[in-house]
Amino acid sequence: HGDKERQKTIRGKTEHNGVIVVKSNRWPGSVTVWKGVNWHQIYVGNGHKYEIKSYFPVHSPYIPEDPEDIEEHPEPNPQEVEAPPANEGEGAAEGDKEGEGNNDE
Repeated sequence: HGDKERQKTIRGKTEHNGVIVVKSNRWPGSVTVWKGVNWHQIYVGNGHKYEIKSYFPVHSPYIPEDPEDIEEHPEPNPQEVEAPPANEGEGAAEGDKEGEGNNDE
């Protein structure tokens, strides 16, 4: 930036009127300006480092609605059903066999 040629002053000195400007890639908005022996730095930004990803949130993802409740049914093997008595069936079968064997008369 500025004039790149050297010029002579009234006193006979050569002077360079060029300005060096350095911009930060990490902090957007930070600028350093140098001319001769003086330099100044200014920062006008939002206070966030440069990121490739967007800092600002985008739309929220799709959230599906809750599924309908599952229909409930009674348990298929209830404990209230009575089991057939095991002793009565076995005793009758044994008694018949004994009775057949005692027909000596």
